[in-house]
Amino acid sequence: MKKFYTAVLEMPILRAKENLFTVRAGNTHITFQQGSTDEARLYHFALRTNLSFFDYMFKKLKEANANFLPNSEDQLSGYWKGKQVYFTDPDGYIVEILEREISDGGADSGWHDVCEIGFPAESVEDIIEFLSPINNVNHAESDTFRFYGDEVGTFVLVKEGRNWYPTNRPATIHPIVVEVEGEHYQVLKHSSL
Repeated sequence: MKKFYTAVLEMPILRAKENLFTVRAGNTHITFQQGSTDEARLYHFALRTNLSFFDYMFKKLKEANANFLPNSEDQLSGYWKGKQVYFTDPDGYIVEILEREISDGGADSGWHDVCEIGFPAESVEDIIEFLSPINNVNHAESDTFRFYGDEVGTFVLVKEGRNWYPTNRPATIHPIVVEVEGEHYQVLKHSSL
């Protein structure tokens, strides 16, 4: 995992210990921590970048024989508000790269941030209620799927058991910690997640 994120995805390592490591993806730090069980964990997150770095990284992933995940039209790269591509990392996490115009003074090249994180739950409506102190500009999709957040960052809320797009792998609940810097200090900790 460490070699993939540093050598292939070109994310500098910020911290490394025996059971975890942290890399920087633009404005975001991502920590991967070894779980306490042998249970396979499935996470999804999306990395945002500009067009030139998207094209560069797409080519680099092809050269590295990355495990791309074709979309429903059997294409490796799609388009939804910009280019996008899905692949799995060495632990099988579903990683998405989104090409977006960066309007807040982001870097000219390289990763800008992690702009989406998958958040499976027993009930999407219950998680929406839990997240209600956080600004949301997205409209309801369905009772099994919803984007929650804004243009800076989004939770991808899915009902446990619903397949992660573009795979046939069901979403499962695993520990996740999201820290966001902002103008206000606020801690949200779900009672069972």
